[in-house]
Amino acid sequence: MVILIDLQQQLRSGCSSTSYTLPELIVTRNVIEPTVADLGYKLATTAVRSVTVAASDQAGNDPNGYHSGVYYVAVQAWCTPNANCAALGWCGPCSYYSVTPNMDVIVTTSPGTAQTTKMSWSTYLSALGGTGNIASGETKTYSTACDSYTYYGFQVPDPCYDLNLFLTTSGGGVNNGVAELSIGTYPNNSPNGIKSTGYGKSIEWTSYNWGDQNLTISAFDPNFEGGYNCGPNKDQLCTVVIGVYAYCNPGYAGPLTYDLTPTLQRAKRIFGTPQKSQTFSSLVSGSDVNTYGFCVINNKDVTAQIQSYYSSCQCQSKYADLEMWISKYNTEATINDLVWRVGHGTADKTLYLNVADTNTRTGTYYLYVSGYCDSTCSKGSCTCHPCDNLLNTQYAVNVDYSSSISYANLLPSCGNSGTCKDQCEAEPYVLSDGAKAGIAIGVIVFSMSIGALAYIAYQKHIRKRKWVPDTSHEEVELTYGQRSL
Repeated sequence: MVILIDLQQQLRSGCSSTSYTLPELIVTRNVIEPTVADLGYKLATTAVRSVTVAASDQAGNDPNGYHSGVYYVAVQAWCTPNANCAALGWCGPCSYYSVTPNMDVIVTTSPGTAQTTKMSWSTYLSALGGTGNIASGETKTYSTACDSYTYYGFQVPDPCYDLNLFLTTSGGGVNNGVAELSIGTYPNNSPNGIKSTGYGKSIEWTSYNWGDQNLTISAFDPNFEGGYNCGPNKDQLCTVVIGVYAYCNPGYAGPLTYDLTPTLQRAKRIFGTPQKSQTFSSLVSGSDVNTYGFCVINNKDVTAQIQSYYSSCQCQSKYADLEMWISKYNTEATINDLVWRVGHGTADKTLYLNVADTNTRTGTYYLYVSGYCDSTCSKGSCTCHPCDNLLNTQYAVNVDYSSSISYANLLPSCGNSGTCKDQCEAEPYVLSDGAKAGIAIGVIVFSMSIGALAYIAYQKHIRKRKWVPDTSHEEVELTYGQRSL
């Protein structure tokens, strides 16, 4: 199936040379509110903004290898600063955005033939040609002919890195033109959708700044991978393709010279760093969801825990019942999605990601915390989790390897002196009828088990010895009787 997304509005033409605009059309697979910097399809032509997702384009596939599913479409205003726009009727000056014209977004589909043979890893890397790979923190100076691309490779050694790419035009700077970034990942070995080319044919990350290009791809971007998780079989060391396009100003023949610096930076987020004094901003149960990210480098068991005031005995004005869930890929997951989760109704808020579970892996995860309360519970209640407490409560989130996680108290002192605390100190803990019945049954079963074990042990004991009647007592009685005669 071929998908065509078409944006129709007042674009550059002979009859609108003083009022046209050049909006960006962006289409992504799993970024809900995409920008031009996200992995996605961008604009296609300078006359009509249209993006075509071809059935044969493997880069647009979902994790199962299909184009079917959900797409997200965004329209973003783009313009050239007037100071850098010599020909106003061509370059899209920012001053023309004083009045934004109406626009229509039209999506159509048509039959198409899917590409069933996966691209080989060697074919993917062949786009790099003789430029090879660039190392982290290394600045290289290159030149590229006007209106053309040069591609470079960059290896990402493990999944827990952010990648920053800094590109600056040298040798005359913006007076000669601008070098622009276009970043692809397998199987897109020739990212070529930069705005100035007018041909948005690939799915990619880009930077649209005028002048220096400063693009950071987060480790928590669901489309970005590191380590040996890439290629047709997900077993090759991930290598991104960095495309640099030379956009030359009219009158400059080129080539365009630029400096390129890629940098990797650790992105563990909350992993190994407990988050204390966390709060909510809503009184409505489940409406306020706090999102965290953590990244697992080593293939080891991981523990995630929440510490909170679960009982009114701990803190009458702050006790609340929290929920926690973890997703591998979904940046907008709810507790009802495919996640690890621990819901309300239990004091133990702990989740375990064990390596024995085939659903776990090294890399990034998304952790969510929400507050649960009873809207019918009156303020100050000692038993039913009133919603007023959600604005007062505090909690802590701790994620680390199971072998090294600390269970030390991370909560501040509550300073509670209300009636709930007095009640907890004055009255012993009362078991429910169900708990009492359970304990009684347990005692009976335990007693019967001990008796049965004792009987079995006695039987084994007497079977090991030959039984001989004891007649000593009878002999004494007989002798005594003879003497009395």
